[in-house]
Amino acid sequence: MSQDWDEIRTEFVRERLKETTWENRSRIAALMALEEYVRRQQIGEHISCVDGWYYTRVAREFPVEYECIKREMEEGVLTSFAEFIDMQAEHDRKVEQSRMESEERASREREEERRKEAESRKKWRQMGGKD
Repeated sequence: MSQDWDEIRTEFVRERLKETTWENRSRIAALMALEEYVRRQQIGEHISCVDGWYYTRVAREFPVEYECIKREMEEGVLTSFAEFIDMQAEHDRKVEQSRMESEERASREREEERRKEAESRKKWRQMGGKD
């Protein structure tokens, strides 16, 4: 499928194109899809379930870019490269923190399960059950 690069709507995506190789052009196509998503939301155009699923998936894959595109299209505020890098670093930090918290929670849950099983096993033996 051929992409019409002239249809890029935001300066943010134009700037990302300048730093993207031809081999990675699918990233720019995805960002253009996010521009289309924001445009359709702005004019209140119906978004089908399939389109909604696709746009949501792309927005999750590129959350910082989505916010930058949205901000430019809705508020007219261009995100500088430095600001984009800062936003990306903050996003990555939050993702890592969430991952670590999830691992810690899972570890605590596994430990609690082992403790409960040990307690149940002890009662089992006290009642004459075999190991």
